[in-house]
Amino acid sequence: MGQGLFLVVRTRHFRGPHMTVKRVAQERIDRYIVEAERKERLLSSIHKISSLLTKPVTLDRILTEIVKETSRVFGLTRVAIFLKDEDSNLLECKYLIGFKPAERERALTRPFRLERHECIETAVVKTGKTIFIKDYTNDGRITDIDLKISAIHKRVSTLAVPLMIKKDVIGLLEADKNDVKMDLTKSEIKSFSIFANQASIIIENAKLQERNKKRIEQLLSWQEVETDMVCESDEMKRVLAQTLKIARSYDTTVLIEGETGTGKEIIARILHYHSSRVGKPYIRINCGAISKDLVESEFFGYDKGTFTGGLQEGKKGIFELADGGTLLLDEISELLPSIQVKLLRFLEEREFYPVGGSKTKKVDVRIVAATNRKLEQLTGEGKFRKDLYYRLNIAKISLPPLRERKKEVIPIALFFMDKFNKTYGKRFQEISKEAQEILANAPWTGNIRELKNAIDRVVLMEEGSIIEPRHLAFVANNRGEADRAGEAPAGESREGLAGVTARSPDALDPSSRDRLLMEALRYFVRLNSDYEQGREMPDREKIRDAYASVSRGKLDPAAAGVTGKDFDERNRNLLIRALDACEGNKSRAARMLGISRPTAVYRIRKYGIGEKKKGV
Repeated sequence: MGQGLFLVVRTRHFRGPHMTVKRVAQERIDRYIVEAERKERLLSSIHKISSLLTKPVTLDRILTEIVKETSRVFGLTRVAIFLKDEDSNLLECKYLIGFKPAERERALTRPFRLERHECIETAVVKTGKTIFIKDYTNDGRITDIDLKISAIHKRVSTLAVPLMIKKDVIGLLEADKNDVKMDLTKSEIKSFSIFANQASIIIENAKLQERNKKRIEQLLSWQEVETDMVCESDEMKRVLAQTLKIARSYDTTVLIEGETGTGKEIIARILHYHSSRVGKPYIRINCGAISKDLVESEFFGYDKGTFTGGLQEGKKGIFELADGGTLLLDEISELLPSIQVKLLRFLEEREFYPVGGSKTKKVDVRIVAATNRKLEQLTGEGKFRKDLYYRLNIAKISLPPLRERKKEVIPIALFFMDKFNKTYGKRFQEISKEAQEILANAPWTGNIRELKNAIDRVVLMEEGSIIEPRHLAFVANNRGEADRAGEAPAGESREGLAGVTARSPDALDPSSRDRLLMEALRYFVRLNSDYEQGREMPDREKIRDAYASVSRGKLDPAAAGVTGKDFDERNRNLLIRALDACEGNKSRAARMLGISRPTAVYRIRKYGIGEKKKGV
């Protein structure tokens, strides 16, 4: 009786007008099923994103997948992911979905400044805490910026969760349902936070992979830079130590002075690859090779609509392209006065106006200037601005010419011998003692570049395993030594500048004719170099005889250069012959002459080669 009464009482306790035991149990089961399905989707989504790390995908692709999975798993229509830039202290939107094109463009191009903007997004990053705004019209945490964003996006509620690695906030994940209020439970917010925590780890791993990839590329490129630098002399050891010391500074402007071919660009690359800017752009531009009409737009870029026929969206200049990295301004002495003024302004304020632009652009770039002339002397002559020189001359590196680094001639020659062996498939193993003596005693007015070209020519044109004196007959300074050390056997004639056979060029085989032309061209280029550097010229009759001997297939080594119009005319003819021999290819003609391509192009313009005469 008592037991039956107890059962009646229990039944009455659970029974009500809208609730039964069966219904309560069913609701609980339904909640468990919904929760289990959400957790399953959550785990599946995390697994899907994590699996991307095993594939060759970019960080951008991973961010895209995180945003898409967030929308799919939690049923949110608009999702955006932000990452913090440690260098600039900006909070940048990296990817978003569910927004209109204009809203999307605005979000992607207008980052938040953490030290200036007070809003939900910056608050999440600063505090590292989740913020859920259920109703924008009735929440004390809403700022003026939030209200503006709400008006633009028609946002009424939002959920913003930090992306964290340990205690460091790297960004945030933000989502809403357009103009629909969200009524999220604590369990749903917790699931969103769990997803964000896992996404943070995946993002950090992806960033680490990208950094490692860049580092490997940098190390590979640095191997080239380092092996190109041969430092045997005390002078160059001091230069290298000074360079490495300057590289540790972040944005110190550097001036590199040295003769043509001494390795100024290699020093500039060492400055970049040993600095904290490694991994960022390294850009080199020759100031003397840009048309005066284009130099400003090349340097600073131009806004859209500035030029008829220009790019519709405008163009970035080299200063903007080098942002974060290093910009080498080679041959800075050739810079136009009008651009010198603008460069000075940039160095002082680190900002510039694009051509046709009304707003300044700020960039973070280290300027390295290089020149083969003495800027201090040019300032005294009024050819270079003194104030710009003082601004560039903060850290100065002076490279000694090769003639003052005799100890390095042979190691450098051996380095290039190995390099060109690989290029041409040759097997030169060493340089004989006599040939080493010739190389060591040559003046090398063109410095390392001239030595490189000499070894290039030997490896290309000669055969064998040892570089002999006869291979270096074209090194004019040592013609006598080459003759004595490289005596030809009886019945054989010796080729090259040290003693070309008296036979007619037509009687020679094609290889010998090519070699004869190359020797003659290189000989007169050497004379031209002497002339341009103001050295004393031998008498005209001798050079006229020497020049005539070239066309007969015989070159007198005692012949010398000329001055004035006669010399220019002969130099012009030699350049024409080189271009003919190379079928108009300027690069090949320059290599044949032993000069750089820009020099060849300059002389082609100077002598008007290829231009049609007026009236023709």
